[in-house]
Amino acid sequence: MLKLLTFLGLLVLCHAGADPDSEYEYGLFGSPSIGRSLGPRIVQQECKVEMVTIVRTNCKVEFDEECTTEEKVVGDKVTYDRECEEKEVEECKPVHYIPRSGLGGYAPRPSKLESECEKVMKMVCKDIPKKEEVMKDVEICVKTPKETCEEGEQLAPTTTCEKVKH
Repeated sequence: MLKLLTFLGLLVLCHAGADPDSEYEYGLFGSPSIGRSLGPRIVQQECKVEMVTIVRTNCKVEFDEECTTEEKVVGDKVTYDRECEEKEVEECKPVHYIPRSGLGGYAPRPSKLESECEKVMKMVCKDIPKKEEVMKDVEICVKTPKETCEEGEQLAPTTTCEKVKH
């Protein structure tokens, strides 16, 4: 039963009539429309192409650039200052001990070696780091958008068609 209803529905759609004033000569799915069975109908169109001037607006974005120069810190520079002071330092002469025994190195060593020491005044210097800021001129530019529009004329074709029924 469902197959029969589907078939009948498609049959109705195939023979559906078109608008008698339609510019199309056939109905749905390529079948001739109901109005066509009465006789041939000829539709003729007369078309004219005219050039028309239209006004258009052309806009674009441009940027205004403003620059300023400022002096800013761009880094640090480390320099060293030498600072010296006089201090009392104990200065000792080196003592060289060379054992001279015939026992092959098994001779007892002296417990403490005596060295000659004296106190002397010496200049002791050290470098002290000092940080300095490095300044440079920096150019800062800001771009501000600005819209500029201009109107122009352009020719465009216009097609006008008239239907003549016979």
